Amino acid sequence: MDNNNFNELLLHTLKQLGIRLDRVDDRLDRMDAKLDQKIYKADFKRPEATNEIPNHTERFDRIERRIRTTLWALGVEIALVGILAVFL
Repeated sequence: MDNNNFNELLLHTLKQLGIRLDRVDDRLDRMDAKLDQKIYKADFKRPEATNEIPNHTERFDRIERRIRTTLWALGVEIALVGILAVFL
């Protein structure tokens, strides 16, 4: 019976982590969209913008940082679940 309770607690915790990660991802998406809008607006204000090829390096760097941050947060949360499992 205790094993079932532990499994239910673990599943509940993992679901909560998934929900929180989804919320963080949504926030990052909104922040990224706002930054993109600001960058595009700034690019159109420059007179030479009509003759330039768009540079997406900054956007790729931001996406890469987001992925690293999400992976780091996921790793920390999995470690915490593991520690919780050891104590239970």
